[in-house]
Amino acid sequence: MAEDVAQRFNAQVFTQVINLDRSTDRLETVSAYLKAAGLDYTRFSAVEGRKLNMDEPEMRRLVDVKKWMRRHHRNPTPADIGCYLSHYYAIQAFLAQDKPFGLIFEDDAAFGPDFIPFVTHALNDPNEWDILKLHARHPGPMVTRRDYGDGVRLCSFVARHAGTTCYMINRRAGERMLKHLIPAVRMIDWACDQGHLMHLRVRTLTPMIVGLQPVATTRDTGVSRKRSWIEKQTDRPILPRWQLPFRRVWDEVHRVGYTLFADGGLRAMLFGPKR
Repeated sequence: MAEDVAQRFNAQVFTQVINLDRSTDRLETVSAYLKAAGLDYTRFSAVEGRKLNMDEPEMRRLVDVKKWMRRHHRNPTPADIGCYLSHYYAIQAFLAQDKPFGLIFEDDAAFGPDFIPFVTHALNDPNEWDILKLHARHPGPMVTRRDYGDGVRLCSFVARHAGTTCYMINRRAGERMLKHLIPAVRMIDWACDQGHLMHLRVRTLTPMIVGLQPVATTRDTGVSRKRSWIEKQTDRPILPRWQLPFRRVWDEVHRVGYTLFADGGLRAMLFGPKR
């Protein structure tokens, strides 16, 4: 029976693992998790940010550095851009094939062998979500949308939750995400959280099944030393600093309003989840 469940899952879901060519140890570790879970997967060669030339016209089309500065009060690092474009191109690769769902892992994900039967709860209920975040760094308050029994629930996030370690999308979400993500103006996990701007239903499953391996992020690998506070300020001009709180508060107000009203969160809170 478990083998049948895995076969049905793999027939519907195109699974990719984003992995830098130089990170062979990470690939070996995450591959062990994937094989133990019975997942068929494709390795996606991640974009090496430090090899990009930001002065090229194509890069200026893909990344708006001025708008990025307004939203983060710093210039994007090569690791930021590499991670962002890796996810963007992985979503493109999902849409280029025929399976209806795309599952994307970063290579520092950790999860158990029960991954497929757990996620199959949501896969069998495709009309309830567009983006299924299977890991979040700051999940915050959540609203239960479906109770699948056995302690498994489909929930929506109320506030920004961050994290692109593992998520599943349908084709509708992939198409809208490609339009939303270019040009890059904020971190990839922040951009993927903006279902309220893409008019997409962002959900998660609880208890959250995916965690992180105890390894340094790719943002930290390949860096000889941390920059001092004074060095960091060279990327942070004084003028737009006062705008940041207002931009972020407005984004959160928009997100909460969309979740509670346009996306039915308030109704779910008042009348309970669907069963």
